Amino acid sequence: MAPSRNDMILKPHFHKDWQQQVDTWFNQPARKIHRRKARQTRGGETSPRSHCRPTCSAVEEYRSKLILFPRKPSALKKGDSSA
Repeated sequence: MAPSRNDMILKPHFHKDWQQQVDTWFNQPARKIHRRKARQTRGGETSPRSHCRPTCSAVEEYRSKLILFPRKPSALKKGDSSA
């Protein structure tokens, strides 16, 4: 049964220790700086990734071995196969 109007609350049991259960975000700027520094160090470690990107000579070698069939047999383009 709910209390009506201005009556006394029966058996009040309020959590007095609410300050320890509240989560604050006062450390948010520090976390931001820490994440940024971590990204910079990780980026510095992995920045020269030449093995991931094909070099120009590797691309030219790949395209030389690639067999391209023309869309229109009457109009051949550079690099198309004749067969």
